[in-house]
Amino acid sequence: MKSVFGRLVQGLAVASLAVGLASCGMMGKKAEEMACPDIRIDRDTAKLTSFTPGAGQDITDIQFEGQILAFNGDCGWDPKTRTIDVKMKVLFEITRGPALKGLDGQFQYFVAVPEFYPSPAGKQVLSVPFKFNDGNLTTVNVRDEEVRIRIPLGTDKKSSDTPVYIGFQLDNKQLEFNRKLNR
Repeated sequence: MKSVFGRLVQGLAVASLAVGLASCGMMGKKAEEMACPDIRIDRDTAKLTSFTPGAGQDITDIQFEGQILAFNGDCGWDPKTRTIDVKMKVLFEITRGPALKGLDGQFQYFVAVPEFYPSPAGKQVLSVPFKFNDGNLTTVNVRDEEVRIRIPLGTDKKSSDTPVYIGFQLDNKQLEFNRKLNR
């Protein structure tokens, strides 16, 4: 038979466990709001093949090819304005093709938040220069400068409700070329 003291201790333990679990649930919700949004790379825009303008799509017409290797960054939460500040850098691999004249070039990529489309805040298009060294080196990795995005969440949203997409800024021919390769 348990003593009154034993029942009191057991009751307090159960009560503190219930309070702890409830606060975990609240912390879980707050942590979910404050987490970085999902950053996604669309399969159709993850690669770029730049052909010589006016030429065909033969391997000898390729100026350069690119792919998104990785991205890194972090997020900050501002509880007063209920916004997530996303900072990231994107790493690309560029491979020289036989039709590239010279050692340098440029490509564009985008960072988009579809929820904000068609507002200009919905998509940033960024230009990135690259340069190959003299010699036989045919591949170079390029990391772009830091990109910052501010995402307002409002009162009833979580950061996971607002995905961010990155990809190469492709013209219609390049996009169709990628889609054929992905089939």
